[in-house]
Amino acid sequence: MSKIIHRRALSLVLVAMAAPTVQAQITVQGWTVGSWGSDGRSCYPSIQEACTIGGNGQLSPSPTAGTGYTCREMGTEGPYWAAINKCYYQQFPTLVALSGPSETRPAATGGSAEITLIAKVTNSTAAKSGVALGFSVDVTPNSGGHEHHDVARPKGLLNATQGVTDANGEVKIVFEAPEVAGIHTIQVACAVCSNSPVSKEIQVRVPDLLPISPNPPQNADGTFVYALTSVDKTHQGNGRYHHNQYYLTQQSLQNLLGLIGSFAAEGWGTVALNDASLFWGGRYDITSNWRGPHAGHREGREIDISFARANNPISASKQNDFYDKFCKNKKVNFPFSLLHHYVNAPHFHVYLEKQTGCWKSEH
Repeated sequence: MSKIIHRRALSLVLVAMAAPTVQAQITVQGWTVGSWGSDGRSCYPSIQEACTIGGNGQLSPSPTAGTGYTCREMGTEGPYWAAINKCYYQQFPTLVALSGPSETRPAATGGSAEITLIAKVTNSTAAKSGVALGFSVDVTPNSGGHEHHDVARPKGLLNATQGVTDANGEVKIVFEAPEVAGIHTIQVACAVCSNSPVSKEIQVRVPDLLPISPNPPQNADGTFVYALTSVDKTHQGNGRYHHNQYYLTQQSLQNLLGLIGSFAAEGWGTVALNDASLFWGGRYDITSNWRGPHAGHREGREIDISFARANNPISASKQNDFYDKFCKNKKVNFPFSLLHHYVNAPHFHVYLEKQTGCWKSEH
């Protein structure tokens, strides 16, 4: 018999052979014949082979091919035994997952604007080290209260765009949020992972902002106590969010109602409320170019009061009288501060949670 016995020839040889009973179970290299092994194989004996210790009678390619084992590899003793020539594979797929916080504040709004994400690669339940991963970030158009989008929109930054898994099967990356609120998507790619790529959505926003009601109460003369008067059309919401630029913290909203009451008591009339903060806070690019001119209005703690809208024009002398009464002479106590812009686009810029004083500015 030749050293390499082919399956067709074996079938003829075996007819003439008196074969011993096949062993019920044979354990080889961590797996057992007829049952799933740790490497995902289930192998079954199909024929018997005459072979000798030393490897004669090899049935098929090397074990790594998954189609058979030589006599030596089977670890048998004796001239006849069950040879395995068919293996079935139970797949244990290699998977990648991305975990970590799903929310962070925009930069320049107080507090940390960074979060750490962990990409982990596993096979079954075991971590896989030495796996190369790639990372990318993108931002969802028209998200975060900005009803406009272009390639210049700021995106968050990753401290790395690639990495190799450690002994725990992990790569850690840091996401740094931009000043502009919105939805960012972090993606991890893995060449050997069956579920690649995997994405995770990050909401960049100031939490817990509340809307100013668009339905103000009326005064005894039928006029409204206040009116929402912004002319900013690129942050109006277009049906997605209602009055997107009128959001405040709960404390600022309470202080605003107190301010409106104080103004009403002094005979102001309808208070024309202009821009506050956007739906998710962050940089308010009223010019729609991702920059100013709103330097503030990021955290839901500031609002502008117009002197020219709501059919209630406020003269320069009346502006100054109110400023003096509230700020200079301090005849009225209130838990906020005023910045009086009195030349270019005159208005009050109100710091609803800052009690440090009042200022005047030409700009």
